[in-house]
Amino acid sequence: MIDGICEGIFCRFYTIKTCYVVVYRPPNAPVESFTALLQFVSNCIQQVNDDSFDHNITGDCNLPAINWVTATLKSDGFSEMHKSCRALLSFMSEHFLSQYVRCPTRGNNVLDIFLTNNDRLITNISSEKTELSDHNLIDIMFAWNPLSSEESAIPKFDENSFRSLDFSKADYDVLKQKLDEVEWPTMRNLCSFEEFPALFTDTLFQICQSCVPQKRVPSGRPKHVNALRRKKARLKTRLDALLAMNGNPVHIGMLKTSLLSYAMI
Repeated sequence: MIDGICEGIFCRFYTIKTCYVVVYRPPNAPVESFTALLQFVSNCIQQVNDDSFDHNITGDCNLPAINWVTATLKSDGFSEMHKSCRALLSFMSEHFLSQYVRCPTRGNNVLDIFLTNNDRLITNISSEKTELSDHNLIDIMFAWNPLSSEESAIPKFDENSFRSLDFSKADYDVLKQKLDEVEWPTMRNLCSFEEFPALFTDTLFQICQSCVPQKRVPSGRPKHVNALRRKKARLKTRLDALLAMNGNPVHIGMLKTSLLSYAMI
């Protein structure tokens, strides 16, 4: 998308279920041009029509008026920049995107951004000066390489350790009952002071193993969480449309209020 002012390119990779977007908003760009760019990206995301996709958006937006720690405007105003700031924050809310570049990218301002709907993707971001540009060089480290065909290493737990047990699914009533049945003083007298910790640990593990299930191998990234977030966003959009068409009827307004008050997953 190029309108002579703002620019954007949307790339879709089906094999890794990821979309990458690069955008540019020059300083003092009219809000109409920037909102058209955001609408272009929104349309592309909707055309993907697959809730399991990750969406990563990067680029130079030249919007220093946004406080990215709180995701709010540093000061209110009606300039083109402030209108564009509000448009970007609304776009992020609609698609459940978070902005991860918090370090200054030019002077003391954060002008370059990285948005993603996958909150487990980024592990580290750094900003360093470079002779190639008046903007800093942004280094973003991912938790995994999305272009690699290698499968992620599966965590392995020793079956004879407490780490192999999933205590979040334990039957604590049965566990307490079995612990109460053990004659701990008698056990203490069966061995020396030095030997008792090992006997105590072995006994405790055997009891836990009998009523605590083994941990299951992780299935991968929590894409079902992102899917629920996007479904919520689409429902909010439909409710907004109904409110606009029907003059804000009470039952639709109450439904929207209930939706917005629901805790983010």
